[in-house]
Order: sequence, then structure tokens, then C-alpha cells
Amino acid sequence: MRDLKTHRQGWDEIEREERRFADDLTIVQSVNIFLSLCDTMAPLMKETEELFRQEREAYLTELQARLRLLDNWREQHGSTGEPL
Repeated sequence: MRDLKTHRQGWDEIEREERRFADDLTIVQSVNIFLSLCDTMAPLMKETEELFRQEREAYLTELQARLRLLDNWREQHGSTGEPL
């Protein structure tokens, strides 16, 4: 059995790969992955809607605020050069 240090090193490597992968994604690719996950998770979300409604509403409120900030930034600095 592997010791805890070995397990942690394995997770560190996974986290580095996740960051590298995320850094290489375009906005369009990220949105497509998000929408695909939403489609896949839709049945589970329906089943748990009441249980997690408050958390989901808070998340959506935060997402809207972030998108508003992104839109403001784009207005001030121009287009990102890539269509959304």
C-alpha cells in the first residue's frame, strides 16, 4: 500500500495537468464543455432541485455578476479577438 506522501504527489500531478488543460482551452471550448456537463447532469439536477435550489440560485447570481464584469471589461478594452 502506498503511503500518504505518494498519494499527495499523485494528486499534485493531477492538479498540474488540470491547470495546464484549463489554460489551453479557449472560451468557446470552455463554454461547450460546461453546456455538455449541464446536459449530462440535467436529470440529476431535476431530482435534487428542491434540495439544492438555494445554492444554485446563489451560484447563478454570482455567475451573472461575473459575466457582467466580463462584459464591462470588454466594453472598456475592446473585443477579446475571439467571437463568443
